[in-house]
This record gives sequence, C-alpha cells and structure tokens, in this order.
Amino acid sequence: MKEHFVQYLQHPISSTKFKLMVSKKDKKGEIISGKLTTSVGEQVPIINGVPRFINVPFLKDHKTKQTAYSFT
Repeated sequence: MKEHFVQYLQHPISSTKFKLMVSKKDKKGEIISGKLTTSVGEQVPIINGVPRFINVPFLKDHKTKQTAYSFT
C-alpha cells in the first residue's frame, strides 16, 4: 500500500478519517503491514499491503469466508 493513499480512505461505517501506523515497509517504501486507526478507536489491519475492512471471522457464510481468506 502506498502511504499517500491514506488521505483518500475513511472508515466505512463512521466516515472518520484514518491515521496510519506502519509496522513494516518493503524496499520501495510501500507499506506491507500496519493498521489504520481513527480518532474514535476503530482499527483496520493492513496485511500484505492491503487494508482489511472486513472482519472475516464474523462472516456467516462458509463460502464467503473461503473467498475472503483467499485474498490474504
């Protein structure tokens, strides 16, 4: 994920802007892992460079869970 993309993102429910917390970057400076946080405590993990807005364990349908996990 490129750091400058954060300015275009907001929490899907509260519409709050995110603050970026980086755990790991690659050699090109792209974010590999970290999290996006809001001022009200909402968090979205960044895994393999992709913000994960859907909390997979709470999906009800098994096929939907499989699809979601295939993107990790």
